[in-house]
Amino acid sequence: GVRFLFACESGSRAWGFASPDSDYDVRFVYCPVPAQYLSILEPADGIEVPIQDVLDCSGWDLRKALRLLRKSNAAIFEWLQSPIVYRDTGLQARLLPIALVAFRPGPALAHDVGMARGTWLRECSGAEVALKKYFYVLRPILAARWIAARDSLPPMEFDPLLAAAALPEDLLGVIADVRRRKAAEVERAPVPRIAALDTFLAAELETMAKVVLPAHEPADVAKFDDAFQDLAGLRAALLRAESPALPPTPPPGTEFAARFAIGLGTLRHWERGDRTPRGTALVL
Repeated sequence: GVRFLFACESGSRAWGFASPDSDYDVRFVYCPVPAQYLSILEPADGIEVPIQDVLDCSGWDLRKALRLLRKSNAAIFEWLQSPIVYRDTGLQARLLPIALVAFRPGPALAHDVGMARGTWLRECSGAEVALKKYFYVLRPILAARWIAARDSLPPMEFDPLLAAAALPEDLLGVIADVRRRKAAEVERAPVPRIAALDTFLAAELETMAKVVLPAHEPADVAKFDDAFQDLAGLRAALLRAESPALPPTPPPGTEFAARFAIGLGTLRHWERGDRTPRGTALVL
């Protein structure tokens, strides 16, 4: 069995530009019973649930989530910032401070630019484009701009990214119109290309691809080990193992018998009310 520590929405519903038929992209962090972490065989590091209609669920084992967080993985950063949380046993509050320490601008920017470029080349090269694909390029581009300008963890949600970008009013109007259309239409429906967005996105992809940020070493592993032991329930077991063994408790009456030089057996006879001698006492 496993314990689900955290579950959230990760996708257009959490980003803030869902369509009526958008999937529910549920992502979670779990851990098996602590004993499985003590086996020579590592437990599975992920769970993939078959997609059912609009429900898409998958998640990572706690140890994998922490390893990837230490490597500045973009997905776990988004999960921890999700505004839609379905279950939380304290993981979000426990890991967010560590996430701020673990964040590395260089890999994060490269990830966002790579995601934007991949979608742009695959999905935005024809005469028509699905509205959702424009946003799947626009959001990571805005996140990359945030990182390049602030050298800090970008927010998950679209609105603060857009506000921070300080785009021209006419372009903001185009984005707002596309967003309204996406909120009202089937998200995969193709539309004619939008020249203003095409021009902006192509230029930003070229600009962001040239940004080079200094490399950073991964964060100190001690913070992640500490969080792992705490959230997996291993800390209590470790403390029990490290605690000195208590001396055995002496039988009741031991102190009294010693004080008056009485045998413990004799004291037991007195307590039971035995008055008839037995065994060698008969000789006396």
